[in-house]
Amino acid sequence: MKTFHVIDPFFRSIERVKGRLFRPFEPMFYLKLAFIAWLANMGQYGAGFNYKFDQENFNAIRRALTREQAVTEKSPVLQAADRNTDYQKVTFEPSGQRAQSSAQQNADANQNPSAAAADMDEDEPPPPPETVLTPTLSSVSVLLAIPILLIGTALMILILWLASRGRFMFISALTDSSRELSIAEKWRESRAPGNSFFQWMLPAAFGTMLFTAAIGLGFFCILNPILGILQTDPVSAALALSLFLTFCLLLPVIFVLATFLEFGPLLMLRRKITVWPAFKQILALIFSHILPLLKYYIFLIALYLGVGICLLIVMVLTCFLCCLWLAILYLPFLWVLLFLPLLTLKQYFTMEFAKQFGDDYNVYLRDDPAARKELPAGLPEAGTPVE
Repeated sequence: MKTFHVIDPFFRSIERVKGRLFRPFEPMFYLKLAFIAWLANMGQYGAGFNYKFDQENFNAIRRALTREQAVTEKSPVLQAADRNTDYQKVTFEPSGQRAQSSAQQNADANQNPSAAAADMDEDEPPPPPETVLTPTLSSVSVLLAIPILLIGTALMILILWLASRGRFMFISALTDSSRELSIAEKWRESRAPGNSFFQWMLPAAFGTMLFTAAIGLGFFCILNPILGILQTDPVSAALALSLFLTFCLLLPVIFVLATFLEFGPLLMLRRKITVWPAFKQILALIFSHILPLLKYYIFLIALYLGVGICLLIVMVLTCFLCCLWLAILYLPFLWVLLFLPLLTLKQYFTMEFAKQFGDDYNVYLRDDPAARKELPAGLPEAGTPVE
C-alpha cells in the first residue's frame, strides 16, 4: 500500500518558494506574481467580522423595521382628546364594597361638588403617550434595495470569474521555469480552463448558498417550537443548534467542493480537459484516497492555525503599528504583497502533495499523459520535470 507524505512535500515547497521568489529577487517579477496571486485568491482571504446574534438583535431589527415614535402632548388634537377622556381607577375590591364606595362617592359629590372635582383631579393618572408604529421600509427603500442586490450579485459573479482565471494563471506562473512573466500571456492561456472552471463555480456557489439557507431555515422552523416548550426564549438556542446541524449536514458537500477546488485545476491543466470530466475524476479520487486527503486537510488546518498564531503574536508585539496592520489587512492588494510567500507556499504544497496521486496531477510535467499511453513500446517517454 502506497504511503502518502505531507512533511516531505512541505519542505520541498519551501525550497521552491525560495528559488522562485528570492533566488534572485526581482521586484518587477515579484509584483507581477503578486498581482496574479491576488486574482487567484480574490474573495477567499481578507478581513472577516463577528456578529453576536441574540434576542437583543431581534429587538433591534424590529425597532429598525417599525420604529416606535412616542407622540407627546405637543399635538393640540391629542391634548383635547386626552382632556375629554374619562379614566377609571382599577381596584381589586369585592363587588359589594365597590358598589358601596361608588354610592358614598356620589353622595359626597352631591354635597360638595368642588371637593369632589379636586379629588378627581388628584386621582387621575397622567395620560399615557400614544405609540405610533411608523414603518421605515418604504417603497423608496425597496426600490433602492433592488439595484443594490443586482449590483452585489454582478460583483460576486465578476469576482468568481476573475478568481477562476487567476487560479490557472497562478499555477502556470509557478510551474514555469522562465523568469520572464507576462500577465497578458498567462491571461490568454487561462481562457479555456478558466472559463470552464467558472461555469462550474457559478452554479456550485449559488447552489450551496441556497441549499444551506433552505436546510438552516428548515432546522430553525422545526427546533424553535420544540425548544419553546422547554424554555421561554428559544430563539437563540434554536438558531445556534440549527447552524450546528446545518454545518454537520454540509460537511460532505464542503469536503467534495474543497477537494475539487484544490486538485481540480491541477488535473485540468495537466490533462487539458474541461471541468466536468475533471470533477468526475476528483470524485473517484475521493472514494479511493479518502485517508490521504484527510491527512492533507488536517496538516493544512494545523498550518493555518500556526500561521495565524504567529501573525497574532506579531500584531500584539507591534500593537503601536495597529493602523499599519489595519491598512495591510483591509486594502485589497497590499496584503498580497506582504503574504505572497505564504500564498506561494500553500500552492506549491498542494502541487507537491498532488504529485503522489500520479502523473495526471503532476503539473510540472509538460507532456500529455493521454498521449503517453499511445506511444509504441520501446520508445522513450516524453516529458521531464520542470525544476
